[in-house]
Amino acid sequence: GNMPPSGWTAVTTSSGMGTTVVNDPTAAHAGTRGLLATDASSTEISAQRAAIEVSIPAGRFEWKADAWVDPMTLILGTSQSVYPLHFLHGSSYVAAARVYNNAGTLFAGIAYKKKYGLPFGGVNSTAVVDQNVWKKWTFSLLRIGTRETTGVLYLDGIEQVRASWDPGSKKEPSAFRAGIGLSSTGATATLAVDDVQVAE
Repeated sequence: GNMPPSGWTAVTTSSGMGTTVVNDPTAAHAGTRGLLATDASSTEISAQRAAIEVSIPAGRFEWKADAWVDPMTLILGTSQSVYPLHFLHGSSYVAAARVYNNAGTLFAGIAYKKKYGLPFGGVNSTAVVDQNVWKKWTFSLLRIGTRETTGVLYLDGIEQVRASWDPGSKKEPSAFRAGIGLSSTGATATLAVDDVQVAE
């Protein structure tokens, strides 16, 4: 019944209007309540967030995060995205499971940060993300702390896509977010998220 849950922090953006995370019965998957993450702002000049965050320890070779996710509303422009599961190094992102608008179709995929000085990267699966449909999202990070980190995205236990990249000095995540870990500038979204877990 707590928001945020014990040990977690609620993370919202003050630069936009309407970024909230609440404990709400409409966001429940199997129980009575869940996390309702909302980004209702559309006039801001930077990316938004509406999530819960937990610190995770360094020195791990792998991390796996999963949650039931229902994209209740997604209004994303072309090439815009929202991150339901998001690993970070400090305030900089390491990698995330994402919903991405590719020419009007919403696909599940992976976003990642390459080594310093190089651009962000991303890859889409062929899985179309339907609104108001629950799916179990699982995002695994493998070979953390090496020159080739690998991310793997599963939906309902079936692998959809994987990507490998050189993370440079930003090799190890130090925090994890669930909800709207990040949404593109001008995008709006409401996600119901339940049964969040992050484990080595």
